[in-house]
Amino acid sequence: MSSIESTLKERGARYGAFHEHAKIAQALKDAMWHTDGWTRLAADQKQALEVIADKVARVLNGDPTYHDNWHDIVGYAKLVADRLQPAAVKAVETAQDKLSAEAVARRFYEKDAQQVATKRPTSGEHGPSWDEILAATNVNVRMNPCAPHAGKEFV
Repeated sequence: MSSIESTLKERGARYGAFHEHAKIAQALKDAMWHTDGWTRLAADQKQALEVIADKVARVLNGDPTYHDNWHDIVGYAKLVADRLQPAAVKAVETAQDKLSAEAVARRFYEKDAQQVATKRPTSGEHGPSWDEILAATNVNVRMNPCAPHAGKEFV
């Protein structure tokens, strides 16, 4: 028996009849190719999904306990995931930065609101003046004739 015949016999025992494997693999790929999402994928994403479909077809047509098929599926998915990770990490960091900034602003706003409430005059229905609010919150201002809040600008 030639080397190629030996290899084909070994593969056939492991993965099943090639023509059956091909039917399953092509049906899986056909389903992927005919979705709107396929056109949005990058080349590496398409290739990974096609190779994974081939590995799934091997599992379905052949030995479902053969470790290498499952290992290969994970490997091809990881190649794409690793490429996408820097963008995902940046998006998470940006979201965390935004949440942190909002939390800090909320904390200072709540602190300032409490300070203003404790300094609120007891008489008069309009509450504290702009200068009283600024004094109560320890906000530094400088004069700016173009600013919309009566010539004062936060510093």
